[in-house]
Amino acid sequence: MSKSIYIMSTASASGKTAVSIGLFLVFKEDGMNSGYFKPIGDPFSDVKVTKADKDVNVIHRMLDRKYSREEICPIFISPTAFLDEIPFDKVKGVQELIKDAFEEMASKTDILFIEGNHDYTQFHSLGLDDPQLAKLLESPVVLVSMCKDDSDLDKIIMALEEINRNELDLKGIILTNMTDLQLTKIKEKYEQIFQRRNVPLLGVIPQSKLLSSPTVGEVLEATGGKLLTEEINVVKDNRVERFIIGAMQCNDAITYMRKSQNLGVITGGDRSDIILTAIELGVSLIVLTGNLQPEVQALAKAEEEGIPIILVSTDTYTTAMNIQNVRIQIQQGETDLCKEQAQKYLDWKKLY
Repeated sequence: MSKSIYIMSTASASGKTAVSIGLFLVFKEDGMNSGYFKPIGDPFSDVKVTKADKDVNVIHRMLDRKYSREEICPIFISPTAFLDEIPFDKVKGVQELIKDAFEEMASKTDILFIEGNHDYTQFHSLGLDDPQLAKLLESPVVLVSMCKDDSDLDKIIMALEEINRNELDLKGIILTNMTDLQLTKIKEKYEQIFQRRNVPLLGVIPQSKLLSSPTVGEVLEATGGKLLTEEINVVKDNRVERFIIGAMQCNDAITYMRKSQNLGVITGGDRSDIILTAIELGVSLIVLTGNLQPEVQALAKAEEEGIPIILVSTDTYTTAMNIQNVRIQIQQGETDLCKEQAQKYLDWKKLY
């Protein structure tokens, strides 16, 4: 049986996938036959006729399709309607399916990186949350978390207590997406708290706009909108680093737009002044709210400049919240950055 590391997180979008990919590639470069396994995937895909987790698709390509998607991820369960899909009397069968698939993958690798659920509490009512799965697979664990403020530290402490309660072998914590200000607080306060609990801090990964920014495709999916310009396959992987709401006077909007790169603008379709200005300044994306179609002139200008416009039915506030809560995926071309971060910022040799 090969060695395994179960990577779990305190919250969705904590950087767990980037860490998993980075460690996989670092160990591979170090001469290990490393593998990847995801016990439970999300049942959605760009390819509507197949059921495949997007992170699994990236890993599948990264592995040069050496293993099938079914070997990498044996089951897909809805993160919001799982009680409709898995009756309680079927849970044991799901656990056995996951364990059998894990052992098969583990037998083919030197070290297997297991990527957990969106957060460590997910599927707890089914007995399929991360701590219980890590115990089932007899795998040591690494906890990944952002730490924007002290409330995130509370989440880390609660996760550590759950890990201890399940008597799991904790290899350490990895903090991700950290600003310079947060790095200072980690050194002054958080490190002492971890030391008192005898928890190793394996590394602190600074903020990356590339890995923390949504794509046009992800915004389209999160808003349930319609793309009015450009082909989706051409623009779906384009990153949008920052959004502004174009509800102000046009002169004020120009000031904001000029200060930002890879900018997205959220505004009503009746604000032709904002739309045309955004196009002239070369923003990355325009999202029109309230199902208000733009003027033909604005639409033609956007098509000419290659700027995607998404039309959504929701109001501006709801649209902004939907975009804020978008689940960001690792794109195929970003895997090298994941490896660089793991090499530079993580004490990965402690996982041997």
